[in-house]
Amino acid sequence: MSPLGRERHPRYGTREGVIVGQGSPSSWRVKFDDRKTIQAIHQDYLERVPGQAPRFDTSEPWSRWRDDPPATP
Repeated sequence: MSPLGRERHPRYGTREGVIVGQGSPSSWRVKFDDRKTIQAIHQDYLERVPGQAPRFDTSEPWSRWRDDPPATP
């Protein structure tokens, strides 16, 4: 969760998870590490964990961050 996400949703705290898809045009579907269900979270509430390699397939267009360039074959 980003600082804005923690401010708006303090119960989420410093949770980490994996992006599993895109929700609406401004949200991502996230599987938090400590949860069984998938949650749709606004993109402004999320941030990357520094030094952490992606744990998802970056070849799929929906599985990359909005600012990333498209994957090249």
